[in-house]
Amino acid sequence: MLPLLPLLALLRAQSGAPPSPDAPADRPAPAAVPAEVPPEEPSAPPRKASEPAAPSPERPPPPAAEETGGAGPPAEARPARSLPLPARPAGGGATAAAAPAPPGPAKAAPAPKGPGRAPERVEVAAAALRFAQALASRRATEVAGLCAQNFSFDGHTTSGAEGVRARWQEILGSREGGPEALLDLAVLPASEAQARLGKPPRRIAPLVTGASWVAVANLSGRPVVIVFGRQGGGWVATGIDG
Repeated sequence: MLPLLPLLALLRAQSGAPPSPDAPADRPAPAAVPAEVPPEEPSAPPRKASEPAAPSPERPPPPAAEETGGAGPPAEARPARSLPLPARPAGGGATAAAAPAPPGPAKAAPAPKGPGRAPERVEVAAAALRFAQALASRRATEVAGLCAQNFSFDGHTTSGAEGVRARWQEILGSREGGPEALLDLAVLPASEAQARLGKPPRRIAPLVTGASWVAVANLSGRPVVIVFGRQGGGWVATGIDG
């Protein structure tokens, strides 16, 4: 609704009548004061769908009160308990014992020496078998070839290859009957032979040493003791009893 006085003045002006002195002159309407618009805050840039939302800052939780309740005066710090130092040795040396040196790599045990080794047993057994078979078959030349240069015949020593062969031909040629059969053959180191069989016969006892071997053959029930020793690169018979 318009105010009454401005409406009457408007009607008089349109009819040409002067305005009434009592009527107040038209006053220009005061200009409307625009309302203050608060400045717009800058909007945050749009967040991409792949970006995670920034975590909202959280306030650190208040410190939990101790179980005893309330903050009491700080406990007094106790001095560290010192350990007794080890007694210094009388000689003035270092108190700490030297650490033992780490053990080195284990060394392989040395190969056993002497006549008890397996390779020697095989070699002596082969030589004893050939000698016993040639003796049983009465092959004098073959037997002589398996003997040492100095050979003991029942305690009597013959020297030289020719002398040894001649002596074998004499012994085997004088035996009556046919060839003998090799029924058994045992080969033992000298020490083991003495432990198992007792002392060797007196006629060949000087030949039985620590490095020698003893072969005991059974030729058709007749025992024959043969002593072997190393000569050159092999084993040869050094004496016989039987």
